[in-house]
Amino acid sequence: MPELLQYCSAGIYCQCAEVYVDPILPVDKAIISHAHTDCARIGHRKYLTHKVSSPFLKLKLGSYANVQEIEYAETISINGVNISLHPAGHVPGSSQVRFEYKGEVWVVSGDYKLSQDGIAQPLVALQCHTFVSEARYGLPFFRWRPQQYVHANISKWWKNNAEQGIHSVLVAYPFGKAQRILKNLQTDTGHIFVDEQINTINSIYRSLGIDLPKTYSFDQLTKSSPELRGLSVVSPSTLGSDYGLHKLQPYSLGMVSGKMKIDSIRRKKAIDTGFVLSDHADWIGLNTVIRASCAERILINQGQSVFFSKWLHANGIDARELTSIHHEDWMKNAPAAYMYA
Repeated sequence: MPELLQYCSAGIYCQCAEVYVDPILPVDKAIISHAHTDCARIGHRKYLTHKVSSPFLKLKLGSYANVQEIEYAETISINGVNISLHPAGHVPGSSQVRFEYKGEVWVVSGDYKLSQDGIAQPLVALQCHTFVSEARYGLPFFRWRPQQYVHANISKWWKNNAEQGIHSVLVAYPFGKAQRILKNLQTDTGHIFVDEQINTINSIYRSLGIDLPKTYSFDQLTKSSPELRGLSVVSPSTLGSDYGLHKLQPYSLGMVSGKMKIDSIRRKKAIDTGFVLSDHADWIGLNTVIRASCAERILINQGQSVFFSKWLHANGIDARELTSIHHEDWMKNAPAAYMYA
């Protein structure tokens, strides 16, 4: 029996159903696990995604995009292949994609995390025969502290800066990470400002009934500086633009990312303070989800695929890499913001 899923130049492909998962090249039918840049690309003829992911996807693609929305655990059948989406816990609407055909079950994880952030629907562990897993942080070095600890430190940093008359500028991925931070801030220190990209995404969150604290336009701050003790949450792209950060002097620059675990990256980016918080599973989370799948075979799709697949194999799990040169080339040239997850 041929493999239910294959890896080709466009990405993960189910030949029986003629659909791709998060394809990197234009295709006829694409299942989108979530609306981050590395998964949601312009150019596909038809898109399938979770209904909560849909407005974020359309923001990237434009209203003209042909997007079909389904609920979690809702099954659609294509040429005898049953396909369903299940919570991945990564960002709102993020999904694992489950394929079932003639008794064979495959699950493509997409991006996922175990920690519950109070926004994204928590991950649901799925059992299957073959599990295709990410491994962005698939090294023992990557072990996250409790998120409550990180959120408390961000609020403390802001408060300490405010007491010294210093503005706080916090760099975070605009979709998912920024809103996770905002929701957990202790807001009694001052006003919160966000740049235009984050403000647009915040409006979608609020339209979905997700409560976020009141925020102000970053443009207003740079023009009139109404609150010198404020906090600005900005996208990575803002750092590389003439966005008026110089008008906030003196300010302290912080960054929130799993990459902040690596001292050399923090130093290279000249960050005053790095906060380690990721929307991806750490070493413990990856191993927990993979073992919960009870899968006979594990395929590692991205990240630390070489080390992690070898480690799993050495520990009695049938595991190997699932990569292509096209995917690796795209990663090398990925948008800068992609590295802040």
